[in-house]
Amino acid sequence: MNKLDLIIYHGWALSPAYYNDWLQLKRDIFNVKFFDRRYFISNQDKVEDYANFTPQIIIAHSLGLHLLPVDSLANCKLLVVIAGFDQFYSQDLTVRNIESKIIKRMKNKLINQPIDLLREFYNNCGLIYDQSYSPDYNLLMEDLDYLVTSKLDLSKINFNGKVLIMHGNDDKIINVNKANDLRDYFKEYNQALSVKTIFFDNSGHNLPMTRTQECLENILDFYYKD
Repeated sequence: MNKLDLIIYHGWALSPAYYNDWLQLKRDIFNVKFFDRRYFISNQDKVEDYANFTPQIIIAHSLGLHLLPVDSLANCKLLVVIAGFDQFYSQDLTVRNIESKIIKRMKNKLINQPIDLLREFYNNCGLIYDQSYSPDYNLLMEDLDYLVTSKLDLSKINFNGKVLIMHGNDDKIINVNKANDLRDYFKEYNQALSVKTIFFDNSGHNLPMTRTQECLENILDFYYKD
């Protein structure tokens, strides 16, 4: 059986290094590659070769859904979205105001206390920030702006793959309700799409790192399901 090509797009302020456990699983089934936004100088020497790489499965974590080239979905058989969103700001004005204040605070802290912000963000993700990293603060600010302005738009491509949405019920970064909003977006885009949502109890924004095996089992089950 030919191996499945899989690529993982990481979220804001994260490094591909945090997803390394994916490399250890099912090596006989997957060829795994990692997108690297290069938020950290320590990662800039690593350049993936994407020549002749057309993944059947794309995994997008959080902002990663908005960083992947949309046209790459044209040949994708399964899009897996973990802790994702179609647009960051909620439609509910009360919630939107809270979200806006959070982003404003993050921007101010990224300018004045950047390391404290990263430590705090990683803590809320359920992760530990590696202080040996040298962050690209300009890119982090640029993508923080992009996070709140980007809206998923599949209108210009012909995406007919399956969609698996997974979200931790205790996510402190992306509210779990956005999983349902994302599901609704895909169904509005194409009612014929096969879309499945799975919610994990006692899991947060670090779901792909802490529940890797379970995520993978769900991915394979849904991929091969008729």
